[in-house]
Amino acid sequence: ALLTPGGVGDAGSTAAAQTGGRLDLVTQTLFLGPDPAEFVLRLGATDSPTDLQVEIFSATRSRRALEASFEERPGTVALARFRCSQRPDDCEFDTPGDGLVTIRIPDEEVGEALRPDTPGAFPVRISLLDETDAEVEAVATALVNPAAAGTAPGTVGLAFLADVVAPVAFQAGEGIAVDTNGLLAAAETLAARPTTPVTVDVRPESLDALDEIDPDGLATLRDLLADRPVLRSPWVELDEEGWRLAGDAARVTALYALGLDTTESLLGRTPTGVVRLDPDATPATLGMLRTVGATAVVTADGQLPDSTRAEVALRPFELVDDNGLPIPAVHVDRDLHALLDDDDPELAGYRTLAVLALEAADQPADRGALL
Repeated sequence: ALLTPGGVGDAGSTAAAQTGGRLDLVTQTLFLGPDPAEFVLRLGATDSPTDLQVEIFSATRSRRALEASFEERPGTVALARFRCSQRPDDCEFDTPGDGLVTIRIPDEEVGEALRPDTPGAFPVRISLLDETDAEVEAVATALVNPAAAGTAPGTVGLAFLADVVAPVAFQAGEGIAVDTNGLLAAAETLAARPTTPVTVDVRPESLDALDEIDPDGLATLRDLLADRPVLRSPWVELDEEGWRLAGDAARVTALYALGLDTTESLLGRTPTGVVRLDPDATPATLGMLRTVGATAVVTADGQLPDSTRAEVALRPFELVDDNGLPIPAVHVDRDLHALLDDDDPELAGYRTLAVLALEAADQPADRGALL
């Protein structure tokens, strides 16, 4: 529902934007339709005369090109460029109060140019200019044209992998030190979002430590993580490939078995068959992990070349173990993480939705992203 015309992109809600800069996005039209597109921004106080310039660039169907446009001005000539000088005859521009400004794209000037028959995303740059026309600050976002008539877009599902982990608790001197507050804070964040699909990575060693010194904390953690699927993991983090090369695969098997028993007894559920891979994992590592119950894996950062990452970003793929047997794999989409890491959460959200909408419109097959 988020990625269809009339969904959240056209909601018109004016949630509070960040106020750290002088130009912050509050809300915008995301999907082009019969009505003029609108952008609502919060304009901070300035010491000198300012003006707003709007530039709209030619549509792209490339996710990478769209993401690049958020970082720097596209190399192409702007499809449309106009100024809002706070005079009604320049363009539809008003100041409803509280520092908010609303820019409506003049339909007679550029509206029809933004509705071609093919889907795509139009990079948009709204610049705050000083009295010398130098750019003081800019907001880079996009307008998305839905799929052309007769073309059914696919859907892009989102799933999340959350770490509920703490440093090793069982100390060499036989003491136990577990970060109960940190574990519970992470679990509380997930409990506050009960409808968000989240798989949890929780260390069995931490559960054992809580059971030893803080049973009430363990009970609270168990309640907060109720019904959340958990990864299959060894009792404590280890380098599986390193131990295999050392000729001690039995240690890996034993720690995974202990991790399974601990999670089942203390958390009250059986882990999934999904295992997180170390960066140094090899086909032989996959074969060993299969023996401890791995039925799918999450690949690690740096494990796949950039070209492969782009190909598998939004769909499961397969890796092959040392026996030539395939195992399903999924890669965390770090590029979406980068988009979401922004001081202006509304802007980050619209950028991410634009990327996902572009992917959905361009591919009729359903896909998903892991964050």
